[in-house]
Amino acid sequence: MTQYCIEVTIAWTMFYSIYLIFLKRETFFSVNRWYLIHTTWIGALIPLLSYISLPLAQDQALIMEPVQIIHYTTYAVSEAMNSTQEEGIVNLKSILISLYILGVILFTMRFIYGLRSIYRLWRSGEKVDNEGFTLVLSDKYHLPFSFLNCVYLHRSFLENESIREILDHEMVHVQSRHTLDVLFLEVLSIVFWWNPIIYLYQRELRQTHEYVADAYASQHTYKRNYGHILLGPCSSGIEHGLTNQFFNSHLKKRIAMLYKKKSAYYKLSKYLLVIPVLFFLCVLYSFQDQTMDFEQPQIIESPIEEIILNSAIPDNIAADIDNGQVPVMKPMIASVAGEKDEDSQQLHSCDRIKGTDVHYGPGISPILESCKDLATFEEQKECTRHRLSEMMVEKISYNESAIREGYQTFNAWSVRVGSDGKIFDVVASYPRMDENSYGMKEQALEIIELWKNDLQFIPAKCNGEPVKGLTHLTYSLKLSDEQLEMVEQKDSYNTKKIFQNIYFAAMTPEGNLSFFINSNFNTPTNVKVYDPNNVEIYNQDLSYYYKKTHGSVTIPTKVNGTYTAVMSQDGKEVKATMPVTIF
Repeated sequence: MTQYCIEVTIAWTMFYSIYLIFLKRETFFSVNRWYLIHTTWIGALIPLLSYISLPLAQDQALIMEPVQIIHYTTYAVSEAMNSTQEEGIVNLKSILISLYILGVILFTMRFIYGLRSIYRLWRSGEKVDNEGFTLVLSDKYHLPFSFLNCVYLHRSFLENESIREILDHEMVHVQSRHTLDVLFLEVLSIVFWWNPIIYLYQRELRQTHEYVADAYASQHTYKRNYGHILLGPCSSGIEHGLTNQFFNSHLKKRIAMLYKKKSAYYKLSKYLLVIPVLFFLCVLYSFQDQTMDFEQPQIIESPIEEIILNSAIPDNIAADIDNGQVPVMKPMIASVAGEKDEDSQQLHSCDRIKGTDVHYGPGISPILESCKDLATFEEQKECTRHRLSEMMVEKISYNESAIREGYQTFNAWSVRVGSDGKIFDVVASYPRMDENSYGMKEQALEIIELWKNDLQFIPAKCNGEPVKGLTHLTYSLKLSDEQLEMVEQKDSYNTKKIFQNIYFAAMTPEGNLSFFINSNFNTPTNVKVYDPNNVEIYNQDLSYYYKKTHGSVTIPTKVNGTYTAVMSQDGKEVKATMPVTIF
């Protein structure tokens, strides 16, 4: 076991050194991601070659048999004379095994606690389904993050004017399945908790995830503005270790990568450095196997063998392994969990939106009069938001202009209620008011204006006193099948400012290539994808109605090289390329 641990550490150190010295500074972020993922499991499996025995010639065993008898006789006598020393060595081994098992238990508990924290946010949050992901709006303050196919936002971020960039960033994490990478390394860190290299791998992989997402999200805004967004509320907030977060550490490196010039394709040859290292490790560990098999004597059946076995295994080894684990673990976990909950509650209690006297936080929210009879405050708060959404959907209706333009979107409003229980202000969180909604936002404002007189709330309370508070109104505008047939197709001749974009997101080892497309006019859209041999592997006509969409390609023949995607609209083409070296 000790030998295996040392060999894994050597392999990971060599692979990580190549990444740190030659690959980290390159802008091949997707390739770096797959390098980090694959070298972790390869480094853990290569040492197992030493346990695959190859048959040796049987004649050698017969010739050496007399020597073995003399050797074992001497060895057995020596063991019998030094039994006390041997028992001490075995006891030390038992202690090390006990410490390893204890570490695995503690890190497993930490992993489960992280999953449980995310589940609590999911269970208590308001879930809004969108194409490609689910938005979870929570009341407990935390920084924006994604986990699996969900994007988690604290409601205060709906007030942030950079909400579009935040969602674009987290969408890349969702579509690229970065959570699976994080979970894979988290499981490895439980098994190899004692190895510092695995934590370096975790740090570098998280950085690479952020580089991939930043590269895409920054395409739709000025890089200087995107850098200011990253520097926003990054100084405080609860972070979740199992998630991909928009605001996190290493901001200086992320901003530097935004401005870094794309690496030349010839630098992809650096990744070939892993081949000689891989070959060296395979030969080294296979050679060790043969040496060990030659040197280890064959145990023959004799009374001497009984002496060796009896002196080598003490009776109390099982008791040593099980001793003292449970009473140490539980108080530590409970203490850490209690401190986190207390700090987060104290930090965000009775906070105010910057520059206003509007309060928000756990337990601070206005409640509709019609919801006050429910048993718990959480049920009353959820009822309020649900009722507001229902009333909006019942009243709002598509106009001809919005149908003709194919306008579909998710909507979020911040509804601010005074200490008298009346709505006094409303703010469009998403989309922003300056974006053209073809009269739909204006219609929603008219409905909310009527609410100012018709709706009565129980005001939010801070320390028992009525204060100005806020709740959120969320709903989605979706065209029916009949309305979709009425959408007017637009081409580049009647669109003032054309925006077209296609972008590769990721390639999986199974051969699934995903991409995003975006445009600002309605017209039949065709997407084609070509493999490195210029063979067409995807050709699809897509209906397009003013929204970002995505697609995926299953590669029929896995080939390394540069893949090309072409988006065609009204005779105009936009191309994207992606170098692939993971097969």
